[in-house]
Parts: sequence; C-alpha cells; structure tokens
Amino acid sequence: AKGSHSMTITDPAGQAHLTALGGYLGLQRVLGREAGAGVMFSESTPDVAAALAQLQSHNVSLQAG
Repeated sequence: AKGSHSMTITDPAGQAHLTALGGYLGLQRVLGREAGAGVMFSESTPDVAAALAQLQSHNVSLQAG
C-alpha cells in the first residue's frame, strides 16, 4: 500500500533487552532536553534516522523489507 513500510528488528540480547531499550529511549525523548512543552508521545520522534541510529548503537539489527 502507498506509504506503508515494514522492518524486521532483532536484538541478539533478546526480547527483554529490546523492550527495556525501547522504554529507555522513549523516556529520553519525552523527558530529555529536546522535549518541548505540552503533551509529547515517545513514538512521535521528529528525527527517525537518529532514532534508528540509537537502536543500532545498542547492537539492534534493522532490516527493511
């Protein structure tokens, strides 16, 4: 479908690590220095490339397709 994307995400440290990492990175976005005033949702990141780079820096593998 137009505008849809898929990606496979794997973490050699396991599902628990990936879940904890997602929570940690989400909190950083909501409570971090870049967070603006008002309501903020962690999944609404303005810089998707930076978010993917953060995952990869923690040995998370990302594959499009």
